[in-house]
Amino acid sequence: MKNTVMLNNGVQMPKIGFGVFRINDMEECEEAVLQAIQSGYRLIDTASAYENEEAVGRAIRCSGVPREELFVASKVAAELKTYEAAAASIEETLEKMGLDYLDQMIIHAPQPWNEFRDTKRYFAENKAVWRALEDAQAAGKVRVIGVSNFLQDDLENLLSDCRIQPMVNQILLHISNTDHDLLNFCREQHIQVEAYSPIAHGEALKNPVIAQMAKKYGVPLVVRSSLNNSEGTVVKEEVTVERMLISGVALDTDAVRIAVIGLKDSPGVAFKLFDTLAKKNINVDMILQSIGRAGTKDISFTVDKNDLDDAMGVLEANQARIAYSELHAEKNIAKLSIVGAGMMSNPGVAAKMFESLYNEGVNINMIATSEIRVTVLINEKDGVRAMNAVHDAFNLAD
Repeated sequence: MKNTVMLNNGVQMPKIGFGVFRINDMEECEEAVLQAIQSGYRLIDTASAYENEEAVGRAIRCSGVPREELFVASKVAAELKTYEAAAASIEETLEKMGLDYLDQMIIHAPQPWNEFRDTKRYFAENKAVWRALEDAQAAGKVRVIGVSNFLQDDLENLLSDCRIQPMVNQILLHISNTDHDLLNFCREQHIQVEAYSPIAHGEALKNPVIAQMAKKYGVPLVVRSSLNNSEGTVVKEEVTVERMLISGVALDTDAVRIAVIGLKDSPGVAFKLFDTLAKKNINVDMILQSIGRAGTKDISFTVDKNDLDDAMGVLEANQARIAYSELHAEKNIAKLSIVGAGMMSNPGVAAKMFESLYNEGVNINMIATSEIRVTVLINEKDGVRAMNAVHDAFNLAD
């Protein structure tokens, strides 16, 4: 989440952002932003209209991340169409958030929301609001100024009479709502497009073509937003704390488990085992060590099913060196993973996964965790059922 794009004034903007639209509870909003920052988000997007700028500001100040490493964005309300009102709005946002400057401030829409896409275009009024943004940038209160929901003629209106051209146009952009003419115009004018609602407020998950594909392959409906649906586009995601951490659920049926039983419980025994496999270029994934019978050690691990014969062969050939008593292979297994960010710092995420599998009656064999993934080993016959249970637990289709 630290990849950036350079705007037309040389400022680096993160390519992925975290938006707080519809997070109305102040405590929930503050916690959501803190979790987002801990999970790696650096672009935090709010707006005057969201009525949660204070909570976002508290989270920014309490995050422990240096201010210069964050990119904080807000918006002048669409209803404010005078220089004075826009200038006051910028000051109010800074005061509410408790910040000395904003990284980005944009006009929320070219028209008030109750007249959005109506015949009155507010060309003169938007020029006045734009002058307030230009002055705010000149005063060092804002680093990046731009617009949102502007059409080509709205942009041409500003470009015809501005000291500083817009740096960003934040628009609704997803696979079924792509205005190529507008994208091309922005690209020609060096205006960075920033996409909001990249999975169409969740409606993309209801797409009949996608649903049909999921049914055909017997998998749950999980859609991961494409970050390259339009080249050079910045994506702003609007998610809750729980869903923010999870980007998808994965099921891998290409693994097998090997159990090496009765190893001598002494230093270096695991090294001998895995060194033997490494010399044959056999990759080992999940690993579990446990105390065996009579004080011995048992080690289980997974390998790709294509490596099973080679792994068993090399272990059998080196039984004397490794010194084990039994060797077993289990083929009918699957690895089920939740993939995202912040797993180690958010243990409740793994617990929620385990609870969903328990409620579904799915037995867990082995567990592996990292900051970006939690994986469990289950019986292959439970694979799709388990995947659906985890998928539903995290409301990934909402």
